[in-house]
Amino acid sequence: MEDSTSSSLIDLLQQDSQPGWSRFVKLYAPLVYSWARRAGIPEEDSADIGQEVFRTVANKISEFRRQKRGGFRSWLRTITRYKIGDYLKKQKKLDIAFGGSDSRIRIAATIEAPSEDSKADHDERQSLFGAALRLIQTDFQERTWQAFWRMTIEGQPVQQVAADLEMKPKAVRQAKYRVLKRLREEFGELLD
Repeated sequence: MEDSTSSSLIDLLQQDSQPGWSRFVKLYAPLVYSWARRAGIPEEDSADIGQEVFRTVANKISEFRRQKRGGFRSWLRTITRYKIGDYLKKQKKLDIAFGGSDSRIRIAATIEAPSEDSKADHDERQSLFGAALRLIQTDFQERTWQAFWRMTIEGQPVQQVAADLEMKPKAVRQAKYRVLKRLREEFGELLD
């Protein structure tokens, strides 16, 4: 079922597509959850914050405009910061437990956009990339996926992959191209 004409995920969200929303939540729920946990939110409340973040995204996605680098993740991170702040206000933790207005600065710092060369940014990108790959894997035949995976992720030479999978080298390169193309089409602006 290798469909290379997939709409981008943001377009699907703006069209209120149920499959688009399902993919979006699978892709970004772990990231939003990790931001909440890094801000010191208890495990059970982090899931609630995630729900609030996704509700806000659903209400505001039509207002989102693509920007060059990091636009969507930055937008999502900002929404998450606000929802964490709302949670802390409700729990009266801003003034009592965290020490007043300085707490907002500390909380914001825990989920600020990491610099491009930071370990946190690298980990976020790896997590999103892995989730995106899992979401599209079922869209490809097993042999196509194996050719892509072995050549791109494992770094095996095209000749070795072709021999092992009983494919021509051109077919292995084409498999890699199709998977990467699909990944860019579907998640390009989300993965930066």
